Order: sequence, then structure tokens, then C-alpha cells
Amino acid sequence: MGTEYPPFIYSIKKNASIYLLKNRFTVFNQKIGFETFKNESEIYISIVNQGYDFPEVYIGKNNILDEMIRFDFMLELYLTHKTELIKKHKSLNNFYDFEYEKDFMETHYDSILKINPFPEKYFEWMKSNDKLIRCYTN
Repeated sequence: MGTEYPPFIYSIKKNASIYLLKNRFTVFNQKIGFETFKNESEIYISIVNQGYDFPEVYIGKNNILDEMIRFDFMLELYLTHKTELIKKHKSLNNFYDFEYEKDFMETHYDSILKINPFPEKYFEWMKSNDKLIRCYTN
């Protein structure tokens, strides 16, 4: 008997696959609840199933999840000092279809890859800006 997931999980994974394959990523690794894509520049995108929560999507320069950065409001805050994309997609209520992550990649892909050292600089920023981050979660 296979694991059953909510329908939105399949929709996100399908749309992610279509978008990533169209943008020159190939499937690198597939397991139950976990899928990783890789492009010719050796940039990895991983989609991690979270059960009944939305899948998390990560980007990295290798396929080690602990060394990847998750697409979320914290990364947007780090890159732009604001959270416009998350606000836009919350108002559209379209987190079921990979549109947020697609928009994030189209807007910030190059900036993410310029984080140096990757991902340490971003992780250090998260630790040192805990108060600021909490302001956005309350």
C-alpha cells in the first residue's frame, strides 16, 4: 500500500517538474517524498514533502539538504530587506501550484547564487537577525 498525499502535493510536484525541466534542469534523484533536480551549472533544486503541510523547496550548490537554502520569506528578507513576493502570493492564495517558487527563482535566482560563502553567509544572517525574522512571523 503506497503513501497517500493530499492532492495539492501532486499538483505542486507536477508544476515544479514542468517548470524545472523547461528551464534546463533534469531529474537528479527521486525518492518517496523527495525529488531533486540539477542543471548543467550543478545547481540543485530539491522538493521535500512535508506530509500534510506544503512541500518545502530548496536551492543549493550541491545535493546535501543541510547545505541548501529554502525558498521562503526569510530568504526574500535577506535578499531584498522586504517580503513582497510572499505577500503577493498569500493574497493570490496560490501556494498549491509552485507559482511562488517559480516567481522567486525568476526574480532572485542570480542573487541567491551570489551568496558567498554559500550557504554559510545566509545561515549566519539568520542567526544574527532572529529578532527581525520573528517580527515577520508574528
